[in-house]
Amino acid sequence: MDLVVTFVGIITLVCGGMNPDPCTGPFPMKLTAYLPKDTSAGVCVGAGNGHKVPKHKGYVRLSGKPPGSGTSWPDPINCGNDNDVCNLYPLASGKVSISGVTGGKGVSSYPPPSEIEEIRWKSYHPGLMITATPERSAAAWLSVGAGNVKLVQAPAGMISTEVTVPGGSNAPVVVSSGPWKLVVPAGGKIDILNLPEKFARGKSGEQGDQHAHASDENHFFLHYALAAKPPSAKCCGPTSTAPYCAKPKSESVQIKSSVETTNRLKIVGATLACSNSNWP
Repeated sequence: MDLVVTFVGIITLVCGGMNPDPCTGPFPMKLTAYLPKDTSAGVCVGAGNGHKVPKHKGYVRLSGKPPGSGTSWPDPINCGNDNDVCNLYPLASGKVSISGVTGGKGVSSYPPPSEIEEIRWKSYHPGLMITATPERSAAAWLSVGAGNVKLVQAPAGMISTEVTVPGGSNAPVVVSSGPWKLVVPAGGKIDILNLPEKFARGKSGEQGDQHAHASDENHFFLHYALAAKPPSAKCCGPTSTAPYCAKPKSESVQIKSSVETTNRLKIVGATLACSNSNWP
């Protein structure tokens, strides 16, 4: 079966390696999603202007169906409402992998994420680069070798990333993190989250709205924990109004919306997917 994986929360996307201009094409390209490690020290700490980021944690979320036979992940958190079936599984530190799907030369994306300036670090901090060893600053990461990428806009304007991965053999789809395994049944929906737990417990599609209504841009600044040299004092992001903050250009882009197709990105609060700073 094909598997749809949605990345929600503060997750930094990198594709095509660490060369100066990755993700510009030509696609397909390998995609890696990094969940920045939560830091109690804050970000942009210089000059006493540290931004305290609310505590984030990585989860895999299975909704729509109960876990399949052979699942060994302990202590799932119930995130269902009414008659919904939903389980939240805290990620172990390190690599997350998915088996039972088809590999390949990389993912395809239209429009290319590099065309959407509002989700790029470079739009707010020109020259800011991701570290050459992001695994050291990430709580977890997942690489995808094949599939199609879509940016999805929630009603409040939040952006998540949806990847449809082609199915493989008749073997079950299994998500693994550390020693734990989650068997994904047919019809189950998978989300990879990096959110405060109270937002992660929300229904699929609601987390972005709840995150937005927190009205706390400090969530976005957690992306910069993956930078080779994080901003030393003044952080900038999608809702920054400070005069020293760079602003993205206004470009017409098409994004799949859960409400309607829009030609203009609306970003409120923290964004849900951020491109690598190397994306041009």
